[in-house]
Amino acid sequence: MDEKKELIAITFNEIEEEMRKYNPDFKKLSVKEISSSPDAYQLFSTLLDDHFTILLRSADKNAVLKAKVFLSKCGFVTLSSQDTFGLENVQQDYIEKKNLPANVVDATIRKTAEYLSLDIDHIKEIGKNKEGDYYFYFYPIKEDVPTWHEFKKRTYLDELNKLAKASHQSIDLIFAQLDNVVYGGLKLPGIASKEYEEAFFEAVNVQVNKRDKRSLYIACKNLMQLVSEESELSEIGQFQMFMVEEDIFVEEDIPEIYLDFPNEVDEKTFNEL
Repeated sequence: MDEKKELIAITFNEIEEEMRKYNPDFKKLSVKEISSSPDAYQLFSTLLDDHFTILLRSADKNAVLKAKVFLSKCGFVTLSSQDTFGLENVQQDYIEKKNLPANVVDATIRKTAEYLSLDIDHIKEIGKNKEGDYYFYFYPIKEDVPTWHEFKKRTYLDELNKLAKASHQSIDLIFAQLDNVVYGGLKLPGIASKEYEEAFFEAVNVQVNKRDKRSLYIACKNLMQLVSEESELSEIGQFQMFMVEEDIFVEEDIPEIYLDFPNEVDEKTFNEL
């Protein structure tokens, strides 16, 4: 049996200290400064460093379909039952670097499909997992919504929560990050009777490989997607950062996350809503 990998809690300050030794001037930068300073660590930054997609999931297929229409109308990139956003990013990376294959589209489709072992021609728009839940992926960033933190501050969660309430089923938003640095998600119960800010529960883990400066850098980039300041971590229901000796979430088929919501209301309360 494989030895269980150890998870060691880490703070913003410890990440900043770890990155100090990789800075040529041995200068300590903040997580926010590190996230915007790849050159200070001789790192090559790509469009995929801090971009994660979201798997939207519910037991109600109609709620999932309505959620997809809503997000698309709001201007977000809605994907199918396979996370192919890396394809779009790779293509854009080719274009920005002016390093174009003869056919950019074909090259990126082949590259992404091979990496994800996808049959592009047989991807369903809406998937169904073994638990019976329906799902699709979407990208929560657009021109006027630069981070996941900003997405949460707008009214999108409120509208999705209304869909959950109408269907009597929760809607879960699960992180899907290319490097598997972010692990967790957010549950919209649809039956919360309190104010909006208490209507959802979020759980987030961030893993950091302390032997790899790129892993540390990508963690900083993703932390700035989740919050704009360290003090805002308290707004997340459960938040943990772990230092690991090697990447943990590296399997191709990571089990889907099922979030526990600690404030379910009873049937009497539900009927009064």
